[in-house]
Formats: sequence, structure tokens, C-alpha cells
Amino acid sequence: MPKDISLTGYILRVIKPYKLFLLIGLIASGLYGIIDAFLIWLIKPLLDDGFVAHDQGFIHKLPMILLAIFVCRSLCAYVSQYMLAKVSYQSAAALKEHLFEKLLRYPSCVYENQPPGEFITRIGFQTTKMATSMSEALSVMSRECVTILGLLIVMLMASPFFTILYLLSLPLSIAVFTYVGKKSRMMQQKVNIALEEKNNHIQEVVYGHLVVKSFGGHLFELKKFQKLLGHNLLHELKEARVMAQGAAFIQFIGGVVIITIITLSTTIGRSHITGGDFACLITAILALLRPIKQLTKVNEIWQRALASANNLILMESYPQEDIQQHEKTKANNTNPARLAFINVSYQYGQDVHTEVLRDISFELERGQTLAIVGPSGGGKSTLVSLVLRLYEYQGTILLDGQDIKTMPLSVLREKTAFVSQHITLFNESIAANIAYGYQEIDWVAVKRAAQLAYASDFIEALPQGYLTLLGSKGHRLSGGQRQRLALARAFYKQASLLILDEATSALDTESEDKIQHALASLMAQSSTLVIAHRLSTIINAHQILVIDKGRLVEQGTHEELIKKQGIYTNLYQQVSPDEATLY
Repeated sequence: MPKDISLTGYILRVIKPYKLFLLIGLIASGLYGIIDAFLIWLIKPLLDDGFVAHDQGFIHKLPMILLAIFVCRSLCAYVSQYMLAKVSYQSAAALKEHLFEKLLRYPSCVYENQPPGEFITRIGFQTTKMATSMSEALSVMSRECVTILGLLIVMLMASPFFTILYLLSLPLSIAVFTYVGKKSRMMQQKVNIALEEKNNHIQEVVYGHLVVKSFGGHLFELKKFQKLLGHNLLHELKEARVMAQGAAFIQFIGGVVIITIITLSTTIGRSHITGGDFACLITAILALLRPIKQLTKVNEIWQRALASANNLILMESYPQEDIQQHEKTKANNTNPARLAFINVSYQYGQDVHTEVLRDISFELERGQTLAIVGPSGGGKSTLVSLVLRLYEYQGTILLDGQDIKTMPLSVLREKTAFVSQHITLFNESIAANIAYGYQEIDWVAVKRAAQLAYASDFIEALPQGYLTLLGSKGHRLSGGQRQRLALARAFYKQASLLILDEATSALDTESEDKIQHALASLMAQSSTLVIAHRLSTIINAHQILVIDKGRLVEQGTHEELIKKQGIYTNLYQQVSPDEATLY
């Protein structure tokens, strides 16, 4: 998306694929406005020919004329409303899909810097708001502008002098329009920001409801929400006040003009118009108040569309990962990978004071297991995240001799299986969660993966077995069960590089003893990079890295590191005799 695109240009680009439906709807709206103006014009012959001249031919034709007019008016209303609704809904759906596809391509830094509620509000609400506001604004503009033009023609036919007098008030009305538009847009932007803050708070409470309950945060969260709600309401009322003031002022201008025309026509008699012309003129002027009032609302509606477009353009501006879209098919990577870090460093942004890793170099040979240990906050999880290119870094990372920066992301990530201590499960069936990312489920492989992860027993005990829906975040399962499913997902993928970030932290000792045998068979088929604090996992590693404050301070086997009497030895001496944990 070009950075210099205007908000209006962005909206027009969104609705461009549906321009035919939009054109049909706008034409129908315009015809509706012409018919309304024609009804006003009928007042003149109705009074002059019907009531004054008693033209029987006109009187007999009038019912059929009116019937035809109202049939056409109804058809125009139907076509206009349906076609513009079609444009609105289809463009909103297409935009949601487009932005969601972009959401899937955001690098991890975007997710970490933006509240989740912001994405939910923009894709779920702002897209619909922009499309419906745009559709409504164009519909009203096409109908009311044509109506105003038609009524002005009717007024000119009745009295050019008074029509010109009325038109003299338009510059003041346009000035009011411009002022109200600017103020409304500013207010609407603040309303959107306040709405996102409110939605973010709701999401935090929903996700953190256990913490809220256990720490008695009900009153604190309620007061915080009341404050955000009041902030949102304040901006909404300010916007409503600006729009109401603008509409009232414009109607007042119209009223002054009507009073002037009535006074001049009755006292000075300058216009020399018939009763039918006068009635037609006054009715047209009074009828103009409605479309002018609607145009003031159009400005408000359009400003809402522009404010929403501004938020959506921000989503367009975020960086994107270059991921090729394709349907994955089940394939076994039986050849273990070789991994090498060469002087790898990572820092947040351009600030050297936020350096997380510095000059990390090591090699992981094919089929070997490399364990990473160290104090909390030392950069262990960040290090393994770099293998998946979740963050941009300095230095070189080679996978099977190829720089991963030159490797397509889809290829890189197909070669790896990642299991984190933070388990993510989706509101799908257990089988779909194990085979996540694949279009077709290999049921034999799913059941085998569940057995290797020691998850088959509790899965088969469920009423619907592998077809059981897990619900939001898999909260229907215990922590240990969720972690076994995450491990089963890795077994199912059978990647050439396995990354485990404290993947057995939620398992009890008995379950972990069982699963270690399964992990041993999986590690035999893969090269493994593991962050772990369980001693049993670390001792058996072919190589151990000790990371402290972003630096690689020690490297070697368990026996070699013990002899060095360094940080690893201190961690080892703190081993819990009950849980056999390193730190």
C-alpha cells in the first residue's frame, strides 16, 4: 500500500471491484431524488389547473400519474438500498480477508508492540464501519444532491429572483460544512482510539480472568473500565455536539431565507407569481431543509468512514514476512539438519542498550541434541526464536549450509518443529490441533503421534475421542494434557530440526519419565535445540550452551562444564533433589 495514498483514495480502492453495483445503486438513488423533486413541481399544476382552473382532463389523469410515480419511487428505493448494501457487505468481507491475510504475515515484533484488541477491533469492526459508512454516505449524497438540484430547478421555474436570493445563503452553509467536517474527523479519531483502549481492556480481563479472581481485582478492573468508558463517552458526546450545532445553524440559515421570501412576496409583491408558483416555491424551500440536513449527516458519516480508513491504513503499513502461500501435504523429514550460528547478535530496534544477544557462535551437528541453559532473562528463548526468523538479527545462521535469510520462510519453517512452554491450542478438534497446518489429516500419523506423546489414553477416554473440540485455548484440558498435545503436534510433523523451549515444564515427573523415551526416538530422527531446566534432559545432550546476559559464557558437555567450575557448576549445585531441576 503506497504511503502517500489518501484516505478517500483508500476507500475508493476498496470498493473498486464492486463499481458496477455501486453505479446502479447511485443511479437508483439519483432517480429517487428526481422523483421527489417532481412531486414538488406537481403542486403548481395541482393548484393552478386543478383547484383554480378546474381542468377535468388533468384531474382525471392525476391519480394514474401519482400511481406511476410512486411505483417508480418504490422500485428506485429497493434497487438503491439493496445494491449499496451489496457493495458495503462484499467490500467489507473482502477487506477483512485482505487484512487477516496481512495479519498472518506480520513478524513477531508487530504482535508484541500492538495490543491484540487493536487487531480485533480494526478487522472485526472498523472494516464494517468504513464500508457501511461509505455506502450510506454515497447513497445519501447521490439522492439528496439530485433532490436539491431538482428542487432548485423547480424554484427557478417558479421565481428566478427568489431562487437567487436563496442561493446567496449557500456560501455560509458551505463554510459551516467545512468547519463541522474538520471537527468531526478529529472527534471521530479520538472516539476510535478510546474504543480500542476499551476493547483492549475487555480482552485483558477475559484472558486474565484467573488472575483477576485469585488476586481480587474485580473492583480495580471495574473502576478502570468505568474510566475508559467515560473517556469514550466524552468524545462521542463532543462529536454529537459538534454535528448538532452544525445542523441547527444550517437549518437556521434556511429559516431566515424563507422568512425573507415570504415577507418580500407578500409586502412588496416584486415577484408577480401565481398562487401555484408561490406554493411550489415555498414547498420547495421547505423541502430543501430535509436534504440539506441529510447532507450534514453525510459529512458526519463520511468522516467516520475516513477515520476508520485511517486506522486500517496503519495495518497496511506494518512490515510483512515474505511467506509463500501453499497447501501443505504430509511429508516426513527423515534427514536431521545441521545448524550453525556465526557471530549472531540481536537488539530491540536501533538502541544498543536493548541488546539481547551478542556474538553468539556455535554448531549443532546432524542428529545431535544441544541444550541451552542459563539464568532467566538471559536470552535463551530469543536465541531459539531466531532460528525461525521471528526477529531480524545481525550475523549469520546456517541451516544445512544455507543462510536462512536467503531461504524462503515457508521452506525454513517446514524444516522445523517448535514446542514452547506457552502452549497454543485452537478451537478445533484434537486431531486438527495435532495435524495443525495441514489441509488433510493423516489419521494413522495423528494416532501414532498421540501415542508417542503419551496423549492417546486421555484422548480416547473423551466421549468424542480425537474429534473432541477443545474450546478457546484448549482450556477444557489440564496443563499437562495441553503440553502433550503440543508435543504430539511436533511428533506429527517429524521435522529435521526440533526446537523445544521448556516443552516438558507442565508435565509431572512420572509423565516426563515416560515422554523422555518418546522424545529420545524423535530426537534420533532430528537435530534438537532444547531449552530445559530438567537435569535429565540436559545431562544427555551432546553439547550444552550457557547463556548469561545475552552472551555465550560456557560451552561443552555436562562433564566438561562441571570441571570448569563456572556458572554451569553453580546451577548444577542448586539442583532440586525432589524435582531434579537445574534452576
